[in-house]
Amino acid sequence: VKRHKRGVRLPQERPLPVETGAAPPTAPEKPRLEPTPSVGVGSVPDAHWHRWVWFGFIVTGILVRLWLWWTSIGSNDVNNWAYHGINVSSNGLTGAYVKEPALNHPPLLSLYAGVAWLWAHGDLIVFARLIKLPGLLGEAMTFYALWRFAGVRAIAAYSLLPAAILVSSFHGNTDTLYAAFVLVAALALDRNHYFLSGLLWGAALNVKLLPIVLIPLALNRVPNSRALLRLAAGLAVGMLPFLPSAWAVPHVIYRNSVSYNSIPDHWGIVGLLNAANLAPTLTP
Repeated sequence: VKRHKRGVRLPQERPLPVETGAAPPTAPEKPRLEPTPSVGVGSVPDAHWHRWVWFGFIVTGILVRLWLWWTSIGSNDVNNWAYHGINVSSNGLTGAYVKEPALNHPPLLSLYAGVAWLWAHGDLIVFARLIKLPGLLGEAMTFYALWRFAGVRAIAAYSLLPAAILVSSFHGNTDTLYAAFVLVAALALDRNHYFLSGLLWGAALNVKLLPIVLIPLALNRVPNSRALLRLAAGLAVGMLPFLPSAWAVPHVIYRNSVSYNSIPDHWGIVGLLNAANLAPTLTP
């Protein structure tokens, strides 16, 4: 027994008994790593193959668009745009609105048609390529938005849509551009970028007035009055290009843009109804 400095006795530690013949402790065994199956020289895992398939679809859709854009004139809309381009380049924007009631396009696109006609020097195929550029720009915006917020599969599915291909690169109208602006405006609104969303809504209306029917949905998404003011401010800035013509000839702008009605031609649902009307009926 050891004696503490102050006289307190502490028990002395004793070694633990060791069994005779017992094996010394051993280190734990390391887990065995099973060999991974060889993939093969030059082969790619399935996930990578799938990704290359999606990229193949995307590249195919882009090449088809570019081929149609470069080689085709398009539908009769290209001729209508050429007529508007001649009108704007000859009479100015306000004079073109006054002269032609069928000029129902917003000011910026109408001015672009006039400039495109001057650049084309009367060549219809060159003018067709120029007038289709806004639609292709809209496709580029849509592709980027889908890649950024939806993924490669969404782009692959959209890239092969026949309607998107024909409208953007063959038909000769600008619908894909305002659709792209509506898409990014909705994305900006969903992320609480209210002023930017308003600007993008205004950009869509500068392509066509049709997106105005969707603005109430955007207003319903606004959480408070401050956000509403920011959205309205962005939209007001986007509507500035309308002011000169609307101030000069407001009744003409109303006649051309607001009172305009579509033409029920022989296409789409109307074409199907016409065909059903011409079909023979069964008689007893």
